[in-house]
Amino acid sequence: LNPLKHLDPFGSVLLPILTYSLGGFLVGWAKPVPYNPYNLRPGRWSEAIVAGAGPLVNLAIALAFGLLVRFGASAGLGATLIHLDGSKLLFAFFPQDAQRLRAFFERYSFLLLILFIFFLWQYLSPVIGLIFSLMTGFSL
Repeated sequence: LNPLKHLDPFGSVLLPILTYSLGGFLVGWAKPVPYNPYNLRPGRWSEAIVAGAGPLVNLAIALAFGLLVRFGASAGLGATLIHLDGSKLLFAFFPQDAQRLRAFFERYSFLLLILFIFFLWQYLSPVIGLIFSLMTGFSL
């Protein structure tokens, strides 16, 4: 639960500063939470349940800060952007025989994310803007 243990000097500090100052948007990451897969029950859903905890906590944090921004703007609170992830949760929906596809996504996920941002962002940004404005009361 200690957020300082998850800070990555490059992904949590330097890259967000660079991307915001050069492009006006934030991209970053934190260190993953280690877990022992031998402590899980057999089956493909066990890993998905563990992986689902991260995105659920991120959504809860985003919702909490969104509500703080929406109702606490008069108190001087600013907006906070939260990056969400959860590839292992997505992989639980892959068929059992798709391990090669999973390995491909794990290996090239960062490159695919960059390509997604540059080529598909125009289609996703209206949805993100709507969710942001519903949560915070501000428009992007």
